[in-house]
Amino acid sequence: MQLTDKCSGCGSCAIICPQNAIKISLNEDGFFSAVVDKTKCIECNLCKKVCINEVQKNGQSLNKNNNYIAVTKDMSMLEKSSSGAISHVIATKYLELGYPICGVQWNEKTRMAEHIIVTDEKDLSKIQGSKYIQSFTEKAFKEIILLDKAVVFGTPCQIAGLDSVLKIKGKRQNFILIDIFCHGVPSLLSLRNHINFLYKKGKIDKKEKLQISFRDKKKYVLRCNTYKRIFQYDSFYYLFLRGLVFSEKCYECPYRRMSLADIRLGDFTNEKYSKLTYSPSNIIVNTDIGQQVLSTIESMIECFKEEFEKVDTIQDIGNKEIPTSRKKIIDKLKNGKAPDEILKKEMIGMYLKGFIKSLIEIVKHKDKEFTDDIKRIINEE
Repeated sequence: MQLTDKCSGCGSCAIICPQNAIKISLNEDGFFSAVVDKTKCIECNLCKKVCINEVQKNGQSLNKNNNYIAVTKDMSMLEKSSSGAISHVIATKYLELGYPICGVQWNEKTRMAEHIIVTDEKDLSKIQGSKYIQSFTEKAFKEIILLDKAVVFGTPCQIAGLDSVLKIKGKRQNFILIDIFCHGVPSLLSLRNHINFLYKKGKIDKKEKLQISFRDKKKYVLRCNTYKRIFQYDSFYYLFLRGLVFSEKCYECPYRRMSLADIRLGDFTNEKYSKLTYSPSNIIVNTDIGQQVLSTIESMIECFKEEFEKVDTIQDIGNKEIPTSRKKIIDKLKNGKAPDEILKKEMIGMYLKGFIKSLIEIVKHKDKEFTDDIKRIINEE
C-alpha cells in the first residue's frame, strides 16, 4: 500500500519506522515513493509525524539577510567544478573535522542516483557533480541517523524529512543539513529509456562502462561516454528543463521559498557574472549552524554579500502547473518509448533552430564548442 498519493520519496517515514514496515521503492511512473506493509504496521504514527506533507508547515522562510556569492581559493578544484565548488570545500573541511559526508552518487549498475556516506577524502569524487534525477535515500539515511554527527546534502524535501527525523531522535543540533536550489525531479524512466535508446542507436559503446554527467562548467551538457549533447539538443534535457515529467509533488513544492536546512546552495547564474567560465556558488545561510559553517570555511573561500533580490532570480519563485501532456508522456515512457521517439517533431524543430543559431555563431566566432556540437548532430542525424 502506498503511504500517500503525494509522496516525494524523501525516505523519512522509512527511516523512522520501528517495524521496518515502510520501504522506498521505484513506482511504475519512475519515481521513488513510500510503500507500507500493513502486516507489519503497529500504527505508531511516527511516519505521519515526519512526513513532509506535515512538517512543511514548520519550515522557515529563506533568510533574506544572509546571502553570499562565493568561490573556492583552490584553483585546481575550481577548474574541475561547474560552480564555485563550495559544496566540495565544506565536505573537505568537515571530513578533516571528523564528520562523515552524505551526498549523491550515480550508480552505473542500477542506473540511478543514490545517497552514500563518505568518510575518506579520496571518495569525495563519487559525490561531486550535479545529478538531475531523483536519488534513493533510504539505505544511507538509515545509517545517518545512527551516527552522532554528519554533513548531509540533498534536495529541500529530502532535507526537510531528515530534519524532522533528527529532531525526534534529539540529534538535530549535531548535524549540518544543506539543501540545493531544486527545479524538480524528472521520472527516472526518461533517463533510463534515453540511455537504452543511445545504446540501440550505437551512440554509446555497450562494451564500455557507462559514465554519465549532467554539467560541463556553466553549460547543461549530457555526457554518456562518447555521447555529448548540450541541453538544447538532448531529449532528456528537453523533458527535464520544461518540467514535463516531474514528480507530482514537485508541482506543489512548498520549499521554493522555505527550507529546513542550515544552508541552501546553488549556482549563481546572474548576468552580473556571465563573463566567468564558471558559475559562482550562491550561499543562503538560514541558521546559526549554517553561519558557523561559513565561518569555519571562510579562509578557504572568496565570499561576498549579495542582495537577496538578485539571488532570488536563480530558481522559479512559484510552482509550475502540471502540464496537460504529462500523463501521456509518462505513459509512453512506461511503454518503453525513449524521449527521442516521443519528442521527434519537437527535436527536429530544435535541430533546425540550432542550425540557424550555429551559423550565426560561426560568423561571430564566439562559441566553437556550440558549432562543433551542432555539426556533430547534423552528421549523426
